[in-house]
Amino acid sequence: MSFAATFLNIFSGMVEIAAIVIAGFIFFRSKLLTSEGLHGLTSLTINLFLPCLIFSHFVKNFDFSSTADWWIYPIIGIVISAIGAFVGKIMLSFNKNIGRENEFISLLAYQNCGYLPLVLVKSIFPEIVSGVLLVYIFLFMQGYNLIFWSVGIQYLTKKNLSQVSFKKVFNPPFISLLLSIFLVGFKIHGYIPAPITRAVTLLGDCTPAAALLTLGGVLAGCIGQLRSFSKTFLQNVVAGKLIILPAIIFSLLYLLHLPRLMAILIMIEAVMPSAINLSVVSFNNKPECSLVSQGVLITHILSILTIPLFMSIFAFFVK
Repeated sequence: MSFAATFLNIFSGMVEIAAIVIAGFIFFRSKLLTSEGLHGLTSLTINLFLPCLIFSHFVKNFDFSSTADWWIYPIIGIVISAIGAFVGKIMLSFNKNIGRENEFISLLAYQNCGYLPLVLVKSIFPEIVSGVLLVYIFLFMQGYNLIFWSVGIQYLTKKNLSQVSFKKVFNPPFISLLLSIFLVGFKIHGYIPAPITRAVTLLGDCTPAAALLTLGGVLAGCIGQLRSFSKTFLQNVVAGKLIILPAIIFSLLYLLHLPRLMAILIMIEAVMPSAINLSVVSFNNKPECSLVSQGVLITHILSILTIPLFMSIFAFFVK
């Protein structure tokens, strides 16, 4: 497939994603989706839909014999965040005018690692490929969540590590992952009654739409948090998160010759915008801070173009 064809294919997937996000955005801004409703939808997505999606895909696509390197993916989740933080440190050392070190580095280190990659993979890859990539994403998320809900939160909010709740790491998606690995490892998953499997799959299929509607509502809430506009800060966030970090990861993948699907996963995660949870955590702990919300919002908007661009470059050069 040519560069242009690849770009259009991925851009088309991004437009599909954006359409659902915009629907959530409009519903929230027009009060058709209230804050309470958004909270309920978020709770359903995290505590029911996503665990069902993880379970259904693991029991269908995961196999220890063919995925012997499964343990690497949580580590990759930590490494990509570390590279993002390193890029932020370097940029701050060259430009003292950026300011707000904690917020800036957090926006570069943590990305929307779950919902956007899940929907993008399902949109642009055939089912035989997307099924495996989804398993990799679920594994990746565990390493990412471990670092985000411990060191990441401590750094952003300037709390002591002892004040951070590690219960958020052991959430329903993580428990679902452990249960799935246990059942597949001991080959028990084949004894699950078909109606139960179909019901879990049906609930899991609700995840993409519910997650994107939630994303739109949260982004609409970000606008309500915006106050002063920081041009220098935002320019550097966009440059670091959407250009420099993806370029570094692409260069490493070009040189390292990793397994194809592993490389695809890494590139997808590297091009994602800043994590929505950064805005939520920042607002809950430091209500006067709008810089994080600005960074989250602008990176999500511009990623509609930067994601297809870098993924097309990757597909063209990394064979």
